[in-house]
Amino acid sequence: MNNVKYILASAIFSMALAGCAGIKRDNYAGNIVYTNLKVAKTSTHAIGEVKSNDFKNIKISEKSPTLDTPQLKGRYEIVNIKGEKGSSFNIVTIPICDCLGFRKWMISPHTFLLDSEGEIISSGNMMNGAFPSSGDFSVLIVANILNEGNVVGKIVDPIVLAPGRFAIPIKSHPTGIVQIKFNRP
Repeated sequence: MNNVKYILASAIFSMALAGCAGIKRDNYAGNIVYTNLKVAKTSTHAIGEVKSNDFKNIKISEKSPTLDTPQLKGRYEIVNIKGEKGSSFNIVTIPICDCLGFRKWMISPHTFLLDSEGEIISSGNMMNGAFPSSGDFSVLIVANILNEGNVVGKIVDPIVLAPGRFAIPIKSHPTGIVQIKFNRP
């Protein structure tokens, strides 16, 4: 039983450290608001690049610019990826829970794959497809605040043998960390 507790504690500590590391904006853009996805992409510099078959943690914070459209509203960040015409891609974005202490929240992400002109190639948190051309593409991730405060997940008591298992709700928050994984199958 002590071995299970040690493994669980190690896993939680590792997730906490993984959440702290990653790419974040070093210049302040928190007062900039765009009302159009294409303009947001072409007017905002990417904060980094995700290489093929790799992942990065992206921090969306008060320093991040804001997208405000009727369907989607929230702070966002952009990372670049490289694609080759006809090659397959698989892009997955997963929010990381800020679950230390009494806070139990994470962003509710919505992700877009955009070409250099800001045209949408694909959207969603699990995107599969083929690049329409060779070159640089952008992944724009919005922390959608239209869901702010809503329950977006639950943490279940990890001790299987404990009587009366319980679940703690995780609520949507306007800032946080999202992990992006870019695969080329």
